[in-house]
Amino acid sequence: MKTLLWLAFKFVAITAPATWWWMYGGGQQAYWQLYRKLAFPILAQLGVTTFPPGLVKDRLLSFLPFVALMLITPRLSVARRFGGMAIGIGVIFAGQVLLAWWAWWTHVRPGTAPPQAMSDFFPALILMDALPFVAWAAIASPVILDLLSHIVPRPVAAGEEPGAGTEESDDPESA
Repeated sequence: MKTLLWLAFKFVAITAPATWWWMYGGGQQAYWQLYRKLAFPILAQLGVTTFPPGLVKDRLLSFLPFVALMLITPRLSVARRFGGMAIGIGVIFAGQVLLAWWAWWTHVRPGTAPPQAMSDFFPALILMDALPFVAWAAIASPVILDLLSHIVPRPVAAGEEPGAGTEESDDPESA
């Protein structure tokens, strides 16, 4: 339990100043400029001429919790930590591009029905909010499962005594 509290503390210690920098230190504007340079050519290839940036800009922050989780997760190898970070940031960026495309599809594309546009767009917002945590869970799954094994007891099979099978056997035949 102390480990989880320590991880939560480290997560807040990283994300609080990073979020402040994002909101008030120019991080959002800097990333928006980078996003425009990288994503807009892709969006143009997908037929997007314009989209409501307000629907997308708030979700561009989504890589910050992912990076924080990758940094604080204990026992990740260097290759898994930084390789996973690179892959995860790429996946999150692709999700941001798809979110902008979906904003265009539901709100701007000719023939869209404005009354239902937000109800069509809302599930994409939920998926984009979940994406950094899903990416982290996929990359750090061995560590997460190990941490959870110390908190959640192993299920007991039918007919098995509770606690049976938790110690290693000295019998070489059972290995």
